Amino acid sequence: MAPFLFGERAGVHIIDLEQALGYLHEAQAAARDVAARGDKILFVGTKRQGKESIKAAATRCGMPYVTERWLGGLLTNWQTISERLKILARLSEEKAAGAWDRLPKKEVARKNDLLGRLEMLLGGIRDLEQPPAALYVADVVREDLAMAEARKLGLMVIGVVDSNANPAVATYPIPGNDDAVRAITIVAEAIAGAVAEGVAQHAAAVPAAPAVPASASPADTATAPNNAAPAAVPPPEAVPAAPAEAS
Repeated sequence: MAPFLFGERAGVHIIDLEQALGYLHEAQAAARDVAARGDKILFVGTKRQGKESIKAAATRCGMPYVTERWLGGLLTNWQTISERLKILARLSEEKAAGAWDRLPKKEVARKNDLLGRLEMLLGGIRDLEQPPAALYVADVVREDLAMAEARKLGLMVIGVVDSNANPAVATYPIPGNDDAVRAITIVAEAIAGAVAEGVAQHAAAVPAAPAVPASASPADTATAPNNAAPAAVPPPEAVPAAPAEAS
C-alpha cells in the first residue's frame, strides 16, 4: 500500500486521495462494462458498520449482495447453493399462499426457522441464477473467503484496500478507508451508480420484440416468416378469365 499513501500522522496512515480518485474511476468503468454486457456483480460487505450501505447500494442498481456471513462454497459450489435457493423460494411461496395454516405448530415453527435462516444468509442472492461475473468487495482483508473463491474461479474483483491490505489481490483496487461508514457508503454508491449506467446501456441495446398486428391470427404469426415481403398482386389483365358455363 506504500505507493497509495500520502503520509503518516500520529501513527495513522493518510491515503493519497488524488490517486484513490483515479483508481475509483477505473473501477467504475470496469463495473459499467460488466453491467452493460448483462452480467451480474455481487456486492460483498459483512462488516457491521457497512452492511446497510452495501445492501442499499446493491439494491439501487439491481445487483445481488451478501451482507451476513459468507457461506463457504457460495461461488465454487454453486450447485449446492442453487438447491438452497430453490428451498428458499419454495418456502416463501408456501408461506405466502397460506399452505402452512393447517400444519401443526411445531412444523410451522420449524419451517419458519429454516426460512428465516435461509433469508438471512441467501436473501440477497435469491434472484441469482448463476455465479456472478464480478465482485465488489468492501474490505478485501475481512472477506478473505470471498476473495479466495473469486480468485479460484478467475472472477474480476473490485475491492477497497486499506493501509493493511495488499492491492494485488484485487483486479481493480480502490485505496480507501474500509472502517468508516461514510467512506464505505461513498465508494459503494459510486460503484452502484456506474453499474446502474451499465444496466441502462444493456437495456437500451437489447432489441425489442416485434409488435404483432392486432388483426393477425395466431396461425398467421406462427407460420409467416419475419421478413417476408407481401405477395405481388397481378394486374387485372394478367388474370385469366373464368371459363363460361355450358348452357
